[in-house]
Amino acid sequence: MTKRSRARPPRRSLSGDSGSVSVEVVGLVLPVMVIVAMLIVGAWRLSATRLDVHAAAASAARAASQQRTAAAAQSAAEEAARADLAGRVRGCTPLTVITGLDDFDRGGSVTVTITCHVSTGDLIGVSAPGGADTTATARAPLDTYSEIVP
Repeated sequence: MTKRSRARPPRRSLSGDSGSVSVEVVGLVLPVMVIVAMLIVGAWRLSATRLDVHAAAASAARAASQQRTAAAAQSAAEEAARADLAGRVRGCTPLTVITGLDDFDRGGSVTVTITCHVSTGDLIGVSAPGGADTTATARAPLDTYSEIVP
């Protein structure tokens, strides 16, 4: 038995194609990867901002529920929200704190709604138009046995 030798196709010279893949990567893939990374960072920062606003609403509702008068509850909620968001949220302007005091009586509750506008530039790190509004609402019960002055 004799072995048959298979004919191999001739090798093509690759000298004419050198560097074309690198140009495609730099020209097309790299900018797309940068944009995707910026979107991921923006989504991460937006979710962190939303968590911070929810925590500030809970803190403000708790602070308002510990006050004896409606006026003191409203100012305590405002102060607590601003203090809680002071070091956390990037560029939360305007910050709106609405305190619901309709049920401000023994055994009732107080509701605090916080709205925060964060610009796109603060989220992705590049100056861009637009932004996102984040709203959070929290409710805290008032003590049944505390002295509340309407």
